[in-house]
Amino acid sequence: MPEDCHRPAIGFFIMKIALTSNVSLFSEKGGPFFMGSDYFWAVTVGYAADGMGSAFPKMYLSAASMLT
Repeated sequence: MPEDCHRPAIGFFIMKIALTSNVSLFSEKGGPFFMGSDYFWAVTVGYAADGMGSAFPKMYLSAASMLT
């Protein structure tokens, strides 16, 4: 089985979580920050963490709990 066969499934799985979740958080840097647009679509983890400020750890835990 080719290695690339699972990539579309993983992409659809992440899209489903991002589009159907209502996770939105606020921090000292503003908000609301949404799981789809501000977490999964961020260029790097550092970019997401800098942009979200203190809301990043909560967003990370929310995303990790939805992926398990």
